[in-house]
Amino acid sequence: MPINTETVYYAILVGKPEGPYSLTEFSQLIAEKKFVKETNIWKPGMRQWNLVENVDEVLRLVALSPPPIPQNVK
Repeated sequence: MPINTETVYYAILVGKPEGPYSLTEFSQLIAEKKFVKETNIWKPGMRQWNLVENVDEVLRLVALSPPPIPQNVK
């Protein structure tokens, strides 16, 4: 069975670790506003959990995500 070499991340949501999530899945969850800059994440090779805002490759996904649609827009 081949080894999956795609980067995977774990995130702390509601006080417990969730995942693994691929970068593609992370992108979708960021678009859904499930993860924000203050979410703690970890991937193999990291010494400790880090905030999304401190992990460049994931922070770029947050920056590319559009803001929420205003409630008064129909």
